[in-house]
Amino acid sequence: MKNKAIRHVAGIMAIFGAALVFGIAGCSPQQDAEHKEYTASEEHEHHDHDKDAAHNPHHDDAAHEQDEDAAHGRHVETDRDEHEGHDHGEDIVSLTDEAMKLADIEIGTVRLGRISRTLELPGEVGFNEDRLVHITPRFGGIATKVLKKLGQRVRKDEELAVIESNESMSPYTLRSPMSGWIIEKHISNGEFVNEETSIYVIADLSDVWVNLAVYPKDAQRIGLGQPVALVSMADDLHAEGEISYISQAYDEETRRLTARVGLPNPDRLWKPGMFVKGIVAVESRVDKMVVAREAVQIVNQLPTIFMVKGKNEFEPVHVVTGERDESLIEIVSGDIELGDQYIARGAFDIKAHLVTGSMDAHAGHGH
Repeated sequence: MKNKAIRHVAGIMAIFGAALVFGIAGCSPQQDAEHKEYTASEEHEHHDHDKDAAHNPHHDDAAHEQDEDAAHGRHVETDRDEHEGHDHGEDIVSLTDEAMKLADIEIGTVRLGRISRTLELPGEVGFNEDRLVHITPRFGGIATKVLKKLGQRVRKDEELAVIESNESMSPYTLRSPMSGWIIEKHISNGEFVNEETSIYVIADLSDVWVNLAVYPKDAQRIGLGQPVALVSMADDLHAEGEISYISQAYDEETRRLTARVGLPNPDRLWKPGMFVKGIVAVESRVDKMVVAREAVQIVNQLPTIFMVKGKNEFEPVHVVTGERDESLIEIVSGDIELGDQYIARGAFDIKAHLVTGSMDAHAGHGH
């Protein structure tokens, strides 16, 4: 009986000791079994993962990038920073001496200059009013002879008509005061005419006036003696002249000034009433910062000049441009100053190097 009691106490102590051990370990026998089962499963999956990785050589890189992106997004931000940095230091284009020669590069200097531009002024051919005469009778009477027809050419002192005076009842002859063409006729045989009737209008068409309309905004740019290229609107007629007269008051109806060009017309090709345009070259009235027009290229949708940064090294600089003519363009603003050197000729080739270089750099980044 005593031995049985001792065995019973020993059993209780053993159970208490086991419970104490499992309590210290922080898990129950059931949890320990589950932990062992989970660990075995994890080792099995890890083994399968290693087998897949062995068959897919890109797996490690892709997984690494995904893990990095998911954890920090550092690859995305770093690549953006590298791309943005490329627009600055990496934009400098370097050429060899041979490439410079092949591109026919010419260096220019930013300077002050005046921009020439053209104005197109609408106009119309008119009679030379200094060579236009209205023929009227000296005395009222009856036209007994009408000697010239409309459109006929007459010479100076040539007979035009015979009028029988009402006062003296004797005939007298009207003669042309100059050579020209009859452009109006208001007389017929047997018709009564008086001193206030213009019976003929004669014009010298060997010389005409071209009257150009000048808008108020352009008035200050027009001056006497300015060369004008004249182009007819109806056919392929061209002529050169210069402004010989500018009206001193605006027309009440059109609100324009008239600039006149006298034009020789020996072949009578320029007909009065013909519509024309006058092309006038004008200069800016103040000096402006200018560069060669072909120096400005469009890069990233912005006007750009390639500035000299070193021997055969050029950097794109964005600018704001103003007026321009056939050879020069005004620089309104930008990171350039008078005296700076730039690519005056060959800028398109420099742009091509920049663009192709950017494409190669982007390809290197995996874009």
